[in-house]
Amino acid sequence: MTPHNTYNSDVIAAVATPRGNAAIAVIRVSGEGAIALCDGVFTPKTGGPLASRRGWTCALGEVRDGDEAVDTVVATVYRAPKSYTGEDCVEFACHGGVFVTERVLETLLRAGARQARGGEFSKRAFLNGRLALSEAEAVMSVVSARSAEALKLANRQAGGALDRALKALREEAAAVLIHISAEADFPEEEIPELPRNEAVDRLFDLSDRCMKIAGTYEGGLALTEGVETVIAGRANVGKSTLMNLLAGRERSIVSDVPGTTRDVVESAVVCGGVLLRLADTAGLRDAPEEIERRGVELANERLDAASLIIAVFDGSEPLGAEDLSLLKRAPQIAVINKCDKPRGIDVSPIEDECAFVVEMCAKTGEGLDALADAVRAVTGADGFDDADGWCASLHQRDCLRRAGEGLAAAGFALKRGFEADIAAVDLREAVSALDECAGRNVGEDVIDGIFSSFCVGK
Repeated sequence: MTPHNTYNSDVIAAVATPRGNAAIAVIRVSGEGAIALCDGVFTPKTGGPLASRRGWTCALGEVRDGDEAVDTVVATVYRAPKSYTGEDCVEFACHGGVFVTERVLETLLRAGARQARGGEFSKRAFLNGRLALSEAEAVMSVVSARSAEALKLANRQAGGALDRALKALREEAAAVLIHISAEADFPEEEIPELPRNEAVDRLFDLSDRCMKIAGTYEGGLALTEGVETVIAGRANVGKSTLMNLLAGRERSIVSDVPGTTRDVVESAVVCGGVLLRLADTAGLRDAPEEIERRGVELANERLDAASLIIAVFDGSEPLGAEDLSLLKRAPQIAVINKCDKPRGIDVSPIEDECAFVVEMCAKTGEGLDALADAVRAVTGADGFDDADGWCASLHQRDCLRRAGEGLAAAGFALKRGFEADIAAVDLREAVSALDECAGRNVGEDVIDGIFSSFCVGK
C-alpha cells in the first residue's frame, strides 16, 4: 500500500497512556528526525546515543531539561519502516505521576516536537501503509473493548479480517469487469466469452457477500460499543432487582415501598456477550410527590431515547393501566417477573406487542439465560458471523452497501440482455466503493473524520 495523500512528517509527541498516577507512563515520539530530537534531551547511562542504536532496542537513561534531570526513563528506539507509524519513533517509559509525565512531554515539545492530535499516530500508520483503513478503524475498538466478545471481534478486525475480505471481493469484481469491458470495447477481437449466466451468478454472489458484511454493523456495534437500554415498568414489578442481577451487585435500592427509585440509575453490564448501557428508571405511575413525578418524567425521556427497552411485568398480578401504556412504547423484550409466585397475568397482550417474552425470577436469577438469548437475538448479535470481518463504522457499511447495489445492478443488466458496457458502468462504481472501503482513493475529509475520534497518543 502506498500513501494516500501527503502530510507534514514533522516530529509529533504525546502521552500514550491514561492520565493519572501510575507506576509508569509512555510518551510516544514519531516523525522525520524523531531520534535526533530525542537525543537532544536524553542521556544514556551506558552506550552511545539513540542514533547509534538499532531498532527495537532499549536504553536506560535520563531525560534532561538543560542541566536539570527531569526523570529516569527507558527509551525504546524504532526505526522506519518497522515501527507503528512507519516512521522513526522513540517511546519513553517514565515514572507515571501526572506532573513528571507532563514535564517529560514539555521537555520534548520545547526541543522541537509538536503535540500530536487525536489519532495522528494511527493516521500516519495508515498513510505509510502500515495499517489498512479497516485495521486502523479497529484500533479504537480494541482500546474501548469492555467484554471478552468485544475484544475478540476487535482483535480479528485489527488482524486484517475485513481487509482480506475486501481484497478478495475487489479482485473477483475486477476480473468480471475486465472481461466484460474488453468484450464491449474490442468486439472485433476474439476474446473468449464469459457466459452471461456465469457472469450474472458471479455478480449476484459478490453482491450477497457485500450485503452480508454490511449487515454486521448493528450486531458488531452491540457487541463492541454497547446498546442504550432502559429497564421500564410500573412500580414494584422488580426493575431494580433485575438491574442488580445484571450488574452483579447492588446498583439500585430494592424496596417493597412504591416509588423507591426516583432517579435514573445507570450501569454498563454484559448480557449474553452484549454490552448494555443500562438505565433503571422510576416506576411508571401517577406519582403523588413532585420528586417522584420528576423521576417518572426522566423515565419517559429515557424510553424515548433508548435503542432497547426491556419492559418488566409482575407475573403474579393482572396487567394494569401502566402496563398497557408501556406496551404502546413497543418494548422489544418483555420480562414476566416473579415466576416463583402463582400466575396472575394474561400474557397474550404482551406477546402481541413484544418480539421476545421471557419468564424470570429476578430475585433468584431463574430465567437469566433466556434473557441473555433474547438480548443477543434482538440486537443482532445472535449468529453474528465475523469470518469476513465486520463493519466497524457507518463509512464501511455505506461503502459495502453501494458496492452490493452496484454489483446487483450489473448482474440484472446482463440478465436482462443489455449491452456489456451498461453493466460495466455499475460494476465500476461497485469496484470504486470497495476501494473506498479499503482506504484507496479516500478523501482527506473522510480520513480526518475517522481518525479524529481516536484518543491523543494513539
